[in-house]
Amino acid sequence: MEAIVSGPGEGEPLREKERTILVKAVQPQLDVLEFTITDAGYEGPGPHYHERHVDSFFVLEGELEFPAVGATVVAGPGTYVFAPPGTVHAFTNRTPARFLNIHAPETGFVEYMRAVDRGDAVDPADYDVHEVGDDEERADAIVSRPGVDLIERRYGTVEIRAETPQLSVMVMDIVRDWDGVAPHVHDDHLDSFYVLEGEIDFLLDGERRHGAAGTLVAFPPGVEHGVAPPTGTVRLLNVHAPDAGFAASLRR
Repeated sequence: MEAIVSGPGEGEPLREKERTILVKAVQPQLDVLEFTITDAGYEGPGPHYHERHVDSFFVLEGELEFPAVGATVVAGPGTYVFAPPGTVHAFTNRTPARFLNIHAPETGFVEYMRAVDRGDAVDPADYDVHEVGDDEERADAIVSRPGVDLIERRYGTVEIRAETPQLSVMVMDIVRDWDGVAPHVHDDHLDSFYVLEGEIDFLLDGERRHGAAGTLVAFPPGVEHGVAPPTGTVRLLNVHAPDAGFAASLRR
């Protein structure tokens, strides 16, 4: 399997009315889509759930609304929201918004979105998308806001935003000298980064691959990779799928 490097504005484009989607990565372990919604009041998908994968959202700009039992959760920039398998969820937007949509593992969701984009008649259940009625009992998606599970490091901080069997999600704020990560391999999970702020070089096949804000890189199991020391402050979203004990290792 080969690494994926998808720069700012790059990816497979899918479009529907007031939204644009860039498919940034599709691997068996996860998929990553970058949504841009240009208008407020986008209806979004109705209540639904997935039996075999986590559905999650990291808000980059604007605000999303997630209906919850007895309330509506407003998620602004930096908020991560995830729905474990079987959790009924939906979302709309209250402002123009840009966000990442991450599914782990990949159970056909991207192909479902491609079919919708083409206008094909499809059964969502064939792609692990199961619709429910508005009155069906639901469990709330889990909202992870900045600063809750914070680990101090010599170079800055690491926030653990999610720790599930299917994936772990961290936000890394590198604010002072960091040695980077020497080239290494994960045998049991995929390692990926999305550059939120700043710029940094990733090490792949003995070469440096530059990552400006908006770049996503994904390294499947068995692919050697590393991270070069940055020259300035950097903010990274780091996703491991499956978790394979990675989040717990950060706490030790």
